Amino acid sequence: MFKDENDLRTQIHKFKLNRLEEQIVALAKPSVAIKRTAANDDSLPIGASKLGGSPDLPPGFEWPYTPENKPLIFIAQFTLSEITHYDIENILPPRGRLYFFYQADQFWYEENDVRWQAYTIYMMTALIGRSYMLKMKIRL
Repeated sequence: MFKDENDLRTQIHKFKLNRLEEQIVALAKPSVAIKRTAANDDSLPIGASKLGGSPDLPPGFEWPYTPENKPLIFIAQFTLSEITHYDIENILPPRGRLYFFYQADQFWYEENDVRWQAYTIYMMTALIGRSYMLKMKIRL
């Protein structure tokens, strides 16, 4: 991550990507790093932002499944009121929760000695009694 646009431009020059500088800067988006602190799931207040454990689901929330009817695995939940002040582009709603799930069937792929793993990540938001699901592919 970069502290600001100047830091990004410094790294672009360091790696001799000057010809792509404006394209890279135009594509760059703000991000937030997550720092973990070990905690017992039972000791957290209901609704607290967390990675892992059991999600605190609202009434009527249906556990998400794959198209093959396999349950997705819970990754994290974030309480929007705790994170919206980081949202400088004002994309997130001011309240509710974001839930992240993933599909367990993942695969490894080798191409030219470069290994990567693809996951299907599902992001669900619970806002005022409604749930929305966004499906993303992430390669690590």
